[in-house]
Amino acid sequence: MNSLNNQTGVLCIGSIMVDILCPVDAIPSPGQGVIADGYRQALGGCAYNTANAIRLAGGKTRLIAPIGVGPYAAFAQYELAKRGMDVLRIEGAPDNGAAICLVQPDGERTMITLPGIERLSEPYWLQSIDTTGFGFVEVCGYEIGGAGGDLIIDFLEQHPELEIWFSPGPSVAQIDTERIGRLISLQANWHLNAAEVCAFTDSDSLEAAGAEMAKQCGVAVVVTDGAHGSHAFEHGKHYYATAHAIHAIDTTGAGDSHLGAVLAQRAKGADWLSTLQFANRMGEAVCQVVGASLTDEQYASLMDAK
Repeated sequence: MNSLNNQTGVLCIGSIMVDILCPVDAIPSPGQGVIADGYRQALGGCAYNTANAIRLAGGKTRLIAPIGVGPYAAFAQYELAKRGMDVLRIEGAPDNGAAICLVQPDGERTMITLPGIERLSEPYWLQSIDTTGFGFVEVCGYEIGGAGGDLIIDFLEQHPELEIWFSPGPSVAQIDTERIGRLISLQANWHLNAAEVCAFTDSDSLEAAGAEMAKQCGVAVVVTDGAHGSHAFEHGKHYYATAHAIHAIDTTGAGDSHLGAVLAQRAKGADWLSTLQFANRMGEAVCQVVGASLTDEQYASLMDAK
């Protein structure tokens, strides 16, 4: 696997959703209720969050995510147009999904997903993709685990020139093992957090889990560890970058943006240490705003402040 791919574009295949952000004092226990301190809507979805981070970092990206018909879809299309990002408009399709994000005072969030068009897939959505000039492709667990997962993996198998990055998210344990096996056979690189990599490998040690996973799969494995920074494991080597102390407001989308920053840097040929340092800054910046991604103004302000 050539991690420093000479084709610099990144395809982001997955979802565009609307995050409904609800600040709460604490997550309710079973049988209890909670009253949110207001709410706001923001554009989200794994593929969008990742693609937006790549765009902000100056990378070349194409967002391959469907827009349906309905109020969430209309909101998403309006927000994407402001950022100059194209959409895959599907006439007569259902609305896009939404995620109700309960955000605690420390920035941690608990999410309830309301599925929409992003859980569906049709072969022609992917057949029209021109991969010329693109050397990387990113997919996430929600779509791989959904009804269209096999179609996405079929597309990946038809394009061996693309270096795959897979972000399974918390759904990793629910994804069909055959699909996981197909991704491993394709030598997909992994981007996970500490809890996910330990759960996937049945290990108590982040370092041991990441190293073993990279060895067994023969790929790069990037692991985020919140305020402790992030790690990369590749070819028997371990790279680590510390995090900065910040006041987190909302951690929604931080992992997706970290991955986008990793892809933007690796597509430019950056080494692992500088890649992790930049990605940490991107993830930290997202944690300091409400919502799953940064605007251009927030990116300029927060990234320049480091």
